[in-house]
Amino acid sequence: MAKQQLLDTNILIRFFTGAPSDQAQKVYSLIAEADSGKMTLVVLPMIVAETVYTLQSFYKMNPKDIASKLILFIQSRGIQTEEKNRLLDTLKRYGSQRSSFVDAYQAACSFSTNIPIASFDRDFNKFKDISRIEPKGDCDEL
Repeated sequence: MAKQQLLDTNILIRFFTGAPSDQAQKVYSLIAEADSGKMTLVVLPMIVAETVYTLQSFYKMNPKDIASKLILFIQSRGIQTEEKNRLLDTLKRYGSQRSSFVDAYQAACSFSTNIPIASFDRDFNKFKDISRIEPKGDCDEL
């Protein structure tokens, strides 16, 4: 079995931005090792979320571009992630629905589990394949 390494957000940021160039070159070498089968790089869903946030907020990248780059990366040889199908669904939703990454993740979870989302946020209505339930009634018992 190939050795494994967990990737931190800063590795993904260097990979996608190419900056700073000296660190980016080291990351490209690391990714090439994984692509050759010498190792497996593990990317946790929370790291993907932090990468999305950083690329969008700090680097001002377009969500559609972020999503397409991360989808290709996650599907690359030598890359492993938990909840791969759900994460890919999340990125597709994020890139196409003008939603936050977290809302897209929750929609992907709702879809894969067939559990509706309890929320007052009507932005979930844009995901036509899930259900949103708005709490109703009042509670005098609190």
